[in-house]
Amino acid sequence: MDSEPHNPPVKGQNRAPRFPCPECSGASIVRTSVRISRTLRSIMYQCKDVECGMTWESHITYVRTLSPSGKPNPRFPPTTPLSRPPTETRPPGG
Repeated sequence: MDSEPHNPPVKGQNRAPRFPCPECSGASIVRTSVRISRTLRSIMYQCKDVECGMTWESHITYVRTLSPSGKPNPRFPPTTPLSRPPTETRPPGG
């Protein structure tokens, strides 16, 4: 279980999720983020351990609607969840 404390965002300030470094598991910081589309954001991270110094990119994306908006945007079509591939069915013993 992750022992890092939950830090809620400061009012009026968006905060990207914190991810540990994939190489050394050390703390990381967000260097920059870019909105790619209305449902996708790219975030660039840097490891805070100077001996590691790894940098990497992560994406935050829309997955599905849990509750539709009461104020839909008429300029855009409704956002629909990603479709899942059908489950594979195999005959018994096959």
